[in-house]
Amino acid sequence: MLHRTRAAQPRSIHGLAACLLLWSACSSGPPPAGGLGERCSAARRCAYPLQCRDSVCAPGNLTQDGSLVFGDGGLRPEARTLDAALRREGGALGCDGGGCAASVTIVADAAGRRWSNGTLAASCSGYRRPTPPYRYEGAVGDGLYAVQPPGQGALQVQCDMQTAGGGWTLVQRTVWSWTASQTLMTGFAAFWEQTIGDVGALSGAWRAAGKLWLAWNVDRELLMAYTPRKAATGNSCGTLFYRGTSAVLTGDAAQKVMTLGGLQGLPGFDSSVFSLSTTDSGPAASTCVTAASAVPWFYTACCSSCPTYLGGYWSDEPRPMVGFIGATADLNGHTAAEACGADAAIKSVETGDASNPLGHAFYGLNRLEVYLR
Repeated sequence: MLHRTRAAQPRSIHGLAACLLLWSACSSGPPPAGGLGERCSAARRCAYPLQCRDSVCAPGNLTQDGSLVFGDGGLRPEARTLDAALRREGGALGCDGGGCAASVTIVADAAGRRWSNGTLAASCSGYRRPTPPYRYEGAVGDGLYAVQPPGQGALQVQCDMQTAGGGWTLVQRTVWSWTASQTLMTGFAAFWEQTIGDVGALSGAWRAAGKLWLAWNVDRELLMAYTPRKAATGNSCGTLFYRGTSAVLTGDAAQKVMTLGGLQGLPGFDSSVFSLSTTDSGPAASTCVTAASAVPWFYTACCSSCPTYLGGYWSDEPRPMVGFIGATADLNGHTAAEACGADAAIKSVETGDASNPLGHAFYGLNRLEVYLR
């Protein structure tokens, strides 16, 4: 009798342990729903609105259509509270058999930099200023990143991750070679739909599709990057950066028009209607556009920041140029003199020349780049 009692006790303890490990085997009801960071499976669901992702309950199913899109480089606003709790409990998005990573960082591959969990930000700003658990760590810095704007396919873009806080997405680059720059003269339909050129070739012209400009105009900021050309060698000087704020872009594909309003703080910049070829009637000063052989740009009059300009300033063909960098310091306090040092930048005729209606010299540029964030 005593022997049987002693023998039964270990069996009872063993059974209790089994119940603790395998709830479903010892309970008449379903197991409790998994909370943030807890393990999950087909037999153990996650508490709503969590989803079982890589065997861990994580934020998900946050929209009516059930989409899980982290295209802005971070979680949707509705997920931030859940994400904070997830991190407090030691969980993470993206786990494997060896455990969970503390955060999602940036990695580099042949397609450009991207998030380590395989997702893509919508813009450079999404990588530079993400929400947890996404972190601007790892393969960071200026260069090519893979992005996927909402409702669009993935593409590579050039990101400036340092100037004025970083997170700037390149939307257009014109270069010293007119053969390269004139490929951007495509008319509105192509501008709106097509991304043209090789973004990785810094000496080549490039333009993102116009509809992407609107998607990347989140903070309504515009950054102009001017790289003067050395007169003696043709090499590049240092790049000068000028920033504009309150830049409100609007576009209407049906009416074939894009406008820019509210821009402040960007010197020498005159903007209104987006002109796309030498044959459109776009801006009021369309004769200026025609005479300038201008690639796509905003005009109300001939401006000192036009990407390409023809008017006797260069002896062979139109070039990117800008007028104010000789006297107006950029964000870093530099002018063309500091950018080029002892090697002077190539410069057009001075005030008084009949072919120079704006009354001051223009500096030739190896690159003129436009960034948005």
